[in-house]
Amino acid sequence: MDFSLIVFCMLSTTDPFQWEELLDKPDKQCLSMLKGVLADVTRSRHHFLVWVWNVSRSFEERGVYAEDLAAMLIGAQTAMKLLPEPTSSFVLAPLSRLILRLRDSMISYQARTPAEREAVSAQALHTSQLLLSSLASQQVFGRSNNQLLSCARSNTVGLSPAVGWLSPYTIE
Repeated sequence: MDFSLIVFCMLSTTDPFQWEELLDKPDKQCLSMLKGVLADVTRSRHHFLVWVWNVSRSFEERGVYAEDLAAMLIGAQTAMKLLPEPTSSFVLAPLSRLILRLRDSMISYQARTPAEREAVSAQALHTSQLLLSSLASQQVFGRSNNQLLSCARSNTVGLSPAVGWLSPYTIE
């Protein structure tokens, strides 16, 4: 499994990191720097989501296993627990689309049992909806932003209106 994916899973728990078990004879200075970088990235929703997006993009070409996608989803969900930031709105829609593409790739790859693929597929849909719901609820600032609108409607009872997106249109 990719190192970043392991870290996503580790960051989602409250248990302390066991770096010595994860890394083979880590250098103390390198480990200190790694901890500092992780602390900086995990303080910002925007930086965390960009990290998830970058890791996810590396799987587009080579295919994705169910456990890899599950770890990416854990990373995205962990990032969404952080305080909202206006800058994170720029990565929410692309990450949502990427998650759905990886979901399709994972299903067609058929590397795990159908039950495992179905469970991760459902979680991918949920995470994609979570990202889009957050995007719909964020306030966007700026004079030029009032020209582009995006309408949302709820197709299913109990879901956020942001789950069903209509295409953007321009006010004339």
